[in-house]
Amino acid sequence: MSFFRSLQLVVVGLILCSSTVQAYEITPVLVSGDPVPAPATGMVGFAAAPVARGGNLMLTGSTVGAFVWVNGAIAYQQGDFDPSGSGFQLGFPATLEPSTSRITSTGEALVATTLLGGNFDRVAYIWDGSGLTLVARTGNPIPGASGQAYGDMSFFGLTDSGTFCCKTVLQPLGDTALLRGGTILQQVGTTIVGGGSFDSQIWTNDFDLVEWNGAGDVVFLGQGNGAASTDEAIFRVLNSTNSLELLVGEGDSVTPLTGPNPDSVNSFECTSIASTGDWAVFVKLASQPAASSDAIVTAAGLVFQAGLPAGSGTGGTIGAIDSCSINAVGDLVVIASIENATDPDITQGLFLNGTLILRNSLFLVANQFVALSNAIIDDTGTIYFEAFNGVTGGQGVYSLTPEFIRGDTNGDGSNNVADAVYLLGNLFPGVNQNELHCLDAADANNDCSINIADAVIILNSLFGSPAVPLPVPNPTTGCGPDTGCSLGCAVPTPSC
Repeated sequence: MSFFRSLQLVVVGLILCSSTVQAYEITPVLVSGDPVPAPATGMVGFAAAPVARGGNLMLTGSTVGAFVWVNGAIAYQQGDFDPSGSGFQLGFPATLEPSTSRITSTGEALVATTLLGGNFDRVAYIWDGSGLTLVARTGNPIPGASGQAYGDMSFFGLTDSGTFCCKTVLQPLGDTALLRGGTILQQVGTTIVGGGSFDSQIWTNDFDLVEWNGAGDVVFLGQGNGAASTDEAIFRVLNSTNSLELLVGEGDSVTPLTGPNPDSVNSFECTSIASTGDWAVFVKLASQPAASSDAIVTAAGLVFQAGLPAGSGTGGTIGAIDSCSINAVGDLVVIASIENATDPDITQGLFLNGTLILRNSLFLVANQFVALSNAIIDDTGTIYFEAFNGVTGGQGVYSLTPEFIRGDTNGDGSNNVADAVYLLGNLFPGVNQNELHCLDAADANNDCSINIADAVIILNSLFGSPAVPLPVPNPTTGCGPDTGCSLGCAVPTPSC
């Protein structure tokens, strides 16, 4: 991606998956000591809270004041004047959580802050790459809610079609609501319609752990007033249907991965929703020892849990979970502590689909990642995470990009006629369709699509006279990340 710094750190032989050694490229995106892009001045003090979608990235950072960074540009800096003309300065950015909620697949971003004056109103803008456009302000009328205005706003989202989403307190009513494009989706104090066992109850308390995706789908924590009125649950509303679905509830039975005895969900910590509507929820289990109570639940059930072996030769076990993120192909990224490792300096790891792919305490060129946090994965397969550098003493955001060899469609680590045959078996399936685990490798001509032309260029690269080399990274140049338009790569080439 063009806004990344040129320094790239290649991790080879440290990232393990089963018996194969995989490679990812680690790139500093924005870290302490970097110059702040114009029009801001100074050096970056810290960078945090990656928000990514479709290869686009949004961060919060600090220099003299805090700023919001989007794809290499400063959307605004604390102390800038309100572009909508209020005359007030802009305050600290509204809290960003690692997610895919607030940036579109084309790079527009939802920026929120507080005005430093008057009633200290909360404001939300859309950044289009060149300027900010106001979309909501405390006290402004809500388009789809007659007689109601925005109150305090949080849990912001922006769909790929540019629709503004948030949680707000309705004024003057005082109830909390989830809004998509000004339309109330759910409102505290109203009757729950759908939602499984919560149907016909009344929404009570507040909505929390709200996450939006580019389609306008939302997952959130809600609570009814039924017989078990203390019970909470995670719900989903799909934009295509607007119907309420119960995903997982407090007290639901689950089968732990650490043993045969059934357990139940005790509480919820965070949520993630992919562009497809797939979801993941970080939960606490009720009956497990503290060392194994953290777990991740998806539509497939319990898929990740503390107490399991951390793997990759650490000798330790998975401990407390920090964050989780799921993408459109079902890849799940989790950062968790590692307990009782053979090397006492190993205390954290980043796991992809249950496999440890990066741990703290590794020395990589002039970097040592002492602490890892807040990882997300977008649909291209790129992982973003925060890390504290034990060498420089700085903190920043890094990307972790899978490496591959273009044309290796079957993922066997070699380029030959079998790759063209395998690709044709995906495009024109018989009884079974061949699955493409790395779309970037299958996009042999690097034109951002996969079709018969890719099979043709693979054959031309092997038998053409003269042979036509594939775009990099190819068998001649060796392993590397995608340098054009990435379609995603869930599984890096095994030989990398």
